[in-house]
Amino acid sequence: MLLACAVRGQTNTATTAIKDVPTVATMPPTPTLSSIAASSSPAPAESQSLVQQFFNKALGTNATGGLGYIHSTKGNNQGVFADYGYNFAQSDSGSTYAGVLLGIEDLWRGGGGGNNDANYFKGGATVGGRAHPLANWGLTNFTTIGGGFALLSTTTKGPDNGKLSNINGAFFATPIKVAKKLEVAPSFLYENRSGQSKFGGNYIGGFLNVVYRPPGW
Repeated sequence: MLLACAVRGQTNTATTAIKDVPTVATMPPTPTLSSIAASSSPAPAESQSLVQQFFNKALGTNATGGLGYIHSTKGNNQGVFADYGYNFAQSDSGSTYAGVLLGIEDLWRGGGGGNNDANYFKGGATVGGRAHPLANWGLTNFTTIGGGFALLSTTTKGPDNGKLSNINGAFFATPIKVAKKLEVAPSFLYENRSGQSKFGGNYIGGFLNVVYRPPGW
């Protein structure tokens, strides 16, 4: 009888000891390479065309570039040029803008050659405004642009080498939308060139601009 009680007491003690053993916490699953990559990978960015990335990152959010021809109103001075405008800021209404204008020119007189040929580098500011003059007649998509520019220029070849001169003028354009963010703008200009010994005076001309207009422009 005493032996049975002792055995029963030992059994109860062992059962109690087993119940008092702390349970082992469940270990989290071992992370895999695929789960690590999925958690660390950023959300995919919206894809952009190479042209849009070029303009947005290299040239800014809006830009314009063009080629043109000018001829003096007196004499036989003429020339060709390439212009590039960027960093445009527009008014709250969106109808007017201002930006930076850079360009290069090759001017000549007569048959050119020697001091009758000059290359210029120019830069300054341009301002302009968009209008819809035929909107009252239902032609809301017909747009005109008018504006002006004030530039400093210097010769890199020819007479007045290194001397600063001024180029001030006005332009008029009729942009034509050819893509979602691109316009082609046939344009006309008038300019006055001062401080240039052989190429000073008044000029008229035309140029063709390509305008990049992101949303909101």
